[in-house]
Amino acid sequence: MKYSLLFLFLMTLHSASAQFVKPDGGGSIDLPSDHLSTEQRSKIMQNLEIKLDSLERIGAISKAKAIDVRFSWPLRAESHLFDFGYHGISNFVDHNSKFPSVLTDYNCGRRTYDTNSGYNHAGIDFFTWPFGWNKMDNSEVAVLAAAPGVILDVADGNFDRSCSFNNNSWNAVYVRHSDGSVAWYGHLKNGSATTKSIGEEVEEGEYLGIVGSSGNSTGPHLHFEVHDASGNVVDPFKGTCNQIESSLWQSQRDYYDSELNALHTQSAGPVFNQCPSPETPNYKDGFLMGDNLVAAAYYRDQLQGQNTTYKITTPSGSTFRNWNHSLSEIPHYSASYWYWNYPLPTQAEIGLWTFEAVFQNEIYRHNFSVSDPDTRPISVYLESPQNGAEALETSQLLRWVPLADADEYEIVISKEDNFNQPVVEETLLNSRDFDFQNLDENTVYFWKVRARNEHGTGSWSETRTFNTGLSTSINDENTELPAEPGLSQNYPNPFNPSTQISYKLPRSTYVQLKVYNLLGEEVASLENSQKRAGTHSVTFDASGLSSGIYYYRLQTSDFLEVKSMTLIK
Repeated sequence: MKYSLLFLFLMTLHSASAQFVKPDGGGSIDLPSDHLSTEQRSKIMQNLEIKLDSLERIGAISKAKAIDVRFSWPLRAESHLFDFGYHGISNFVDHNSKFPSVLTDYNCGRRTYDTNSGYNHAGIDFFTWPFGWNKMDNSEVAVLAAAPGVILDVADGNFDRSCSFNNNSWNAVYVRHSDGSVAWYGHLKNGSATTKSIGEEVEEGEYLGIVGSSGNSTGPHLHFEVHDASGNVVDPFKGTCNQIESSLWQSQRDYYDSELNALHTQSAGPVFNQCPSPETPNYKDGFLMGDNLVAAAYYRDQLQGQNTTYKITTPSGSTFRNWNHSLSEIPHYSASYWYWNYPLPTQAEIGLWTFEAVFQNEIYRHNFSVSDPDTRPISVYLESPQNGAEALETSQLLRWVPLADADEYEIVISKEDNFNQPVVEETLLNSRDFDFQNLDENTVYFWKVRARNEHGTGSWSETRTFNTGLSTSINDENTELPAEPGLSQNYPNPFNPSTQISYKLPRSTYVQLKVYNLLGEEVASLENSQKRAGTHSVTFDASGLSSGIYYYRLQTSDFLEVKSMTLIK
């Protein structure tokens, strides 16, 4: 990348003053696994052959063609999940047919398993993290078709809270591709499988179900297994111990895909209850002066020696705590978490605080509030969606940072910025979000929130907007989709005080668009959500910033680009 060395230098400066602090708790977790018995596997294969023959006879499916299928990512965070990441990989395909405990994954490592009975793991296990049972119960991680194809079979209605190896049947979807290969998507949540029927087509990225723990499973995860036209297991990952011509992924991720999946403030450390009871995260984003604050971080593929610098910042910008931590116990954790206890001062500054982490040259932020219980509420800080965002569904979840001293919230939504004729005016809300249903097409909505308690009513929040269908999207019938992703130069440039930033997406993906100053500090988050394929544009308002050079960065699951812009006042 053009600016990668600059960003690495800036991040180093950002973390230079932090000292190592041992966590008050944390570690690794037990990873989910699965096992299809020989009888179950044989039954599935026979059933799929029957379905395929039937579909070919009636002309509902074509004979296999010599077309190489390339897979996209088979998971998606749903719009009501606000973590940075949501998964890890517990097991790859086992390439060593010997057993037991004779293991070889595609990278010649041992991140797979076999059994005493002779089963060698034949798929890839994507587990949801953190708090897989909560994610399942809240339907937060969807399973997607990794390639276009035709549905061969759908199994649903089976028990989905399995905790150990058993003989239960799983909920699954089987998709046959144009080259004759078949993908298995297993362990889905009960009642979540696609409503499409056998023989119907699915597009790449189309919803198939929710990650669950049905069948022979020890916890929520997706078992993704691929068979070629002859029924042989295929590992889509290319590596030293899987010398295929090229990876079957459109963009193969690293063997160790290190990421900070979530950053949270909590009232206490998390509790991992006995399976299959959901975990108790103890999330808390609204505090009173003098409360105990728990700062927690949740990782996937954390490696020994990888350093994270943490910082808690007050509303006025001063540093409350600044520390760093790195994994030292073992070379690798597939899933890990750490937390620290920091009591807030009895006269803590009220307002919006920030818990920040710098990991692998990425900046992650989580906002929380501190309130005075003896005064009326402070102004509410709106969290999601980002100002000017496009709603991708017929509903939009509106979310704000909660206040510990608030008894209730009031929200107003209007199609006019003066709110003279609101379409929604709700009071007595006691949660931190509002699910706005039945959106009108091609409409801009304005919204704001305020809080009340026994001492009075707080000031209105800032006003934010979101729109429905104003960006070029995959649903525009006469629009040609971009062939590849790209970030355009902002216009105008130089600018004062606002400018437009446009970018292109060839397919639906999760997008982060952030702005940094010359010190490598994030000054604005313009996009942080799932976006449709097409061309998108967002306005960057720099009214509160000083003149100078800024960098804006677009990142998706398989693309990264940085450009500079100049603010002149």
